[in-house]
Amino acid sequence: MNTTIQIRIDSALKAKAQKHFKSMGLSLSFVIKYFLTKVADSKKFKNISDLDILISETMQELKNKLLIKNS
Repeated sequence: MNTTIQIRIDSALKAKAQKHFKSMGLSLSFVIKYFLTKVADSKKFKNISDLDILISETMQELKNKLLIKNS
């Protein structure tokens, strides 16, 4: 079952993030869903200090997927 999440963020931040991910061929929605999936599935994410590592790993995986998709 799908659900909706609403968050309030600065419109300039949203636009900047959308532009960045669009340049990578990704939607902001996809990236957020991908990240939340990684958090939910991660056994390494035990506390807030693990967040930087998880974000870095997630971004690297997205870059690798794009490289495979575009080759």
